[in-house]
Amino acid sequence: MTATALIRVDQASLYSGSQLSLCVKAYYLDNTRIDHCEPVDLTEGSVASISASIDLDSGQILDRFSYMLLLEGGGNIDFTVDGAELVLN
Repeated sequence: MTATALIRVDQASLYSGSQLSLCVKAYYLDNTRIDHCEPVDLTEGSVASISASIDLDSGQILDRFSYMLLLEGGGNIDFTVDGAELVLN
């Protein structure tokens, strides 16, 4: 499963060590969770195509899945997301 997005950072004022990531997450019927996150370049004015992937177990029943942008740390960020998608592969 792969999540992709085109992210443009307009302005970022973050605390030291803060990170914005694109994450993909899946839960199997037995509540086992798998996830993976990829960091986003937070340079003001940057435009980046980001993807995060996980390998699904075909022997397990998939219960639910999602993708998200996760800001760890603190501060303020203005960004635009275009063409976000989640593909089961």
